[in-house]
Amino acid sequence: MASVRRFSPFQKGVLAFGLVVVVAGCVWVFQNRETLATACLNTVNGISSKIAHMNAPFGIGDTVQPKNPVLGVVPDFSLTERSGRTVEKSDLLGNFWLASFVFTRCNTSCPVAVTALGELQRDLPESVRLVSFSVDPEHDSPEVLAEYAERAGADLTRWLFLTGEKTSVYKTIREGFHLSVQGNDDGATGSEVTHSPRFALVDPKGRIRGYYDSADPVDLIRLRDDAKRLYNKSQPQELVPRVSAMD
Repeated sequence: MASVRRFSPFQKGVLAFGLVVVVAGCVWVFQNRETLATACLNTVNGISSKIAHMNAPFGIGDTVQPKNPVLGVVPDFSLTERSGRTVEKSDLLGNFWLASFVFTRCNTSCPVAVTALGELQRDLPESVRLVSFSVDPEHDSPEVLAEYAERAGADLTRWLFLTGEKTSVYKTIREGFHLSVQGNDDGATGSEVTHSPRFALVDPKGRIRGYYDSADPVDLIRLRDDAKRLYNKSQPQELVPRVSAMD
């Protein structure tokens, strides 16, 4: 007859502690999945830059590693602007733009983000557009967004407010921008949706070049610097007439 193995109190304690650690680890990974995804993207780009540096011809040196590497590509989308017109990704190509994620009922991170965007629309080059995606599209109709834009003091020639079918919007945010968004069925008023407070800087080819915390003053300074530097770099350089020794 087979004997039944019995665990000592010490062994049971070790097993219980191990179980707590595993559960806590799973919860931490779930809560920080957005940060981990961004870290993975940055790591991959860093490794790619190192490989490029190793394979570069002698003498090129550190110029191989670019600042603001490509972190992803925004997928095609077709959404409705607060004016009622359809806006697609193709409409934004050719310009730098700053993506943000807000909703009109939000009373947590969104007011801070919208205030920052109001300052950025004054500080950034005029051709840089602001594009706010509603994370509560079932509530945020074009009419509701139009009132929200007016209260925000938005420059409607460059600041777009987009809404649309929820599945499409969430897919764009999660799979395109690699940011979190989740509806809260039991959320209190103003907290109906949990979402990322980050901004994403997108270049004229639709490529993500940086993420910035909308509530972090240091990150917003970095955003201004990055946007202006990338914008200036993208502009045609004025050619200086070459002086000939024969003149």
